[in-house]
Amino acid sequence: MEHKIGDRLKVENELCTIRYMGHIPNWPFNVAYGLEWDNCERGKNSGTVDGKEYFKVKVPGSASFMKDSKVLKKMTKRQSFYTALSQRYCNGLDSIGTVYFGAKKVQAFGFERLNMKNQDISQLERASLSDCSICTAGSTQELTEVRAECANLQYLDLSYNLFSSFEEVLKLLTNL
Repeated sequence: MEHKIGDRLKVENELCTIRYMGHIPNWPFNVAYGLEWDNCERGKNSGTVDGKEYFKVKVPGSASFMKDSKVLKKMTKRQSFYTALSQRYCNGLDSIGTVYFGAKKVQAFGFERLNMKNQDISQLERASLSDCSICTAGSTQELTEVRAECANLQYLDLSYNLFSSFEEVLKLLTNL
């Protein structure tokens, strides 16, 4: 997936926005990403290198420059709403993973029934897709599937995702 200025990313488990893509004197043979971090303490500068401003930030000191190779290596893969929904609710018992209560590992005994119920997304009334790296509502075909399969959805948690524009969220909501 090609990135553009304004895209939201999750790099090293931190949310950020691409504010610049191009070359800087420090890395003449690499594309530099200028990132403005949601966590201001993660930043190292204000979009400036050696006195030259490449982009503006909302909070001073909330930006960093990273080589494209490092960004691509350390970023979480971005995905559509439909892909995230399918992964979370339709992948079978393997998606539960290891279950712990405190430090004690327990068997996923009894989750089979709940998991089978959740796999029928047409019956889902509540879905939590928080922190799933969703950046887009999806393709036309995916939105058609969402419209057909998610008619009973009453509650949807989309917090901590990577939507760059509210239009993508509206596109998704109008299809639910």
